[in-house]
Amino acid sequence: GGSIEIFVEPWRADDAIKKALLQIWTSRQSALLATRIDVQFDAQLLITDDGNAIGSTGEAKIDARLQRMAQPGNLPRRARFESIDGHDIFVQPFLPAPRFVIVGGVHIAQPLATFAKELDFEVILIDPRTAFGNRQRFPQVDRIINSWPDEAIKEIGIDQNTFVVLLSHDPNIDDPAIIAALHGQPAYIGALGSRKTHEKRVRRLREAGLTDQQIASIHAPIGLKIGAVSPAPIAASILAEIISVQQDARVG
Repeated sequence: GGSIEIFVEPWRADDAIKKALLQIWTSRQSALLATRIDVQFDAQLLITDDGNAIGSTGEAKIDARLQRMAQPGNLPRRARFESIDGHDIFVQPFLPAPRFVIVGGVHIAQPLATFAKELDFEVILIDPRTAFGNRQRFPQVDRIINSWPDEAIKEIGIDQNTFVVLLSHDPNIDDPAIIAALHGQPAYIGALGSRKTHEKRVRRLREAGLTDQQIASIHAPIGLKIGAVSPAPIAASILAEIISVQQDARVG
């Protein structure tokens, strides 16, 4: 789902770059399109997250700087102007469509999936228990995977535009999902449970070899503090927290 804006007028992308951008979109790659605006319109460089480049700005130093900017973790979250070696460059990131991964088909997951679809996320539900993860309970999601979470996450992949929510309340399901997801550096990862539950989770994750920095990236207890106690308000608090993370990333 979703659409892709190939380029921003008046800068024209050539056919090779247009073709590459469409391939990037379908394969969930990220990329950086740089347009040098103090020369001809065709001075463009497209760099994918695996380092492949099409075109050039005409300056090797600028191209090298843009290569570093396009690396995973460095890619800007929004289009902006950059001054590089005295030259004006318009940089435009291309990120995969936002994807929402729910682990655990519990009651909270039902309104959460509905809200996420309304916000144009691609929604994937993971639950090895077919009694919880099925089309009768979740007709609205894009995909249901009845595999163990670490296997499912390895199958779908995690990227910087993936948002992961752990809801099962079962360490045998949630912990492998957290470990697998954190290796992919998701935009957001949150886990349901009280502070005491999370303290126990932290001890288990440390024993599993996760670093304190990785563990600190987990939003737990999950959601904004709005006093929610029933499934729909809890789901709303989770989405509100995720929207806040999205907006912070766009500003940053």
